[in-house]
This record gives sequence, C-alpha cells and structure tokens, in this order.
Amino acid sequence: MDQHEAWGALYDDLMVDAPSASTRRCPNCGAGSSLRLICTVTGLDAGTGLAALWCAECLEGMAPNFPLIPDGAERVLRGTERVPNYRCWGWH
Repeated sequence: MDQHEAWGALYDDLMVDAPSASTRRCPNCGAGSSLRLICTVTGLDAGTGLAALWCAECLEGMAPNFPLIPDGAERVLRGTERVPNYRCWGWH
C-alpha cells in the first residue's frame, strides 16, 4: 500500500471511529498517539466542516476536505483552529 492509499484507508477508518485517532499509528513515520483529526466548523452543532488529519510528529497528513462530521470528532470553531503547515497526501 502506498502513502496515498495508507492515508486514505486511515481517514476512512476515522470517519467511522474518530476517537480511535489517539490509538492509531501514523502511516508515514509509525509514531503512536500523534495523529490529529479536527473538524473546523462554523457552529459547534454543524453537521459538516473542514476536516484536517495529520501526524504531529512528522507533519504529514491528508488534504483537508468537507465530510459529514463523525461522532466523537474534535470540533473547533473556524478562526480558532491551530493546524500546522503539514505535507498533504491529496485526493487523486
């Protein structure tokens, strides 16, 4: 599985079980407990938002996108998010 596929599979898993991000390993560097998934929203009850997924250790991740926000995902109000400038594995 290449990096793009690995990040895509991880993202798909987290859209079903967002809280498991804290127990998963980074597909790039293998670090544990370093994945971050946040959903930037315009209101804390919003059903969709901008999702960002990255590893805090190697700063690699998925390109942000606009999914339905999964249960248990961290919601952050737009304008207050702190997302680093990480390398994105985008959608092709």
